[in-house]
Amino acid sequence: MSYMDKTNKVMEELISGKRGQFGNYSYHQSRFTDGKADIPEWEVRRFILNYFLTLDNLKKNA
Repeated sequence: MSYMDKTNKVMEELISGKRGQFGNYSYHQSRFTDGKADIPEWEVRRFILNYFLTLDNLKKNA
């Protein structure tokens, strides 16, 4: 599964309600939020993608 596939899967799970949150981000009332303010979708998507890239990089260098 590619990084974008993983990212899209998490985004779909957030929007559908299957996943309550990812990191500090959640989806509530048609908006992404960090609990304090609304967050643009691209910022959440970037965070998730960077998470998977960093995790893979750590596994390769461990």
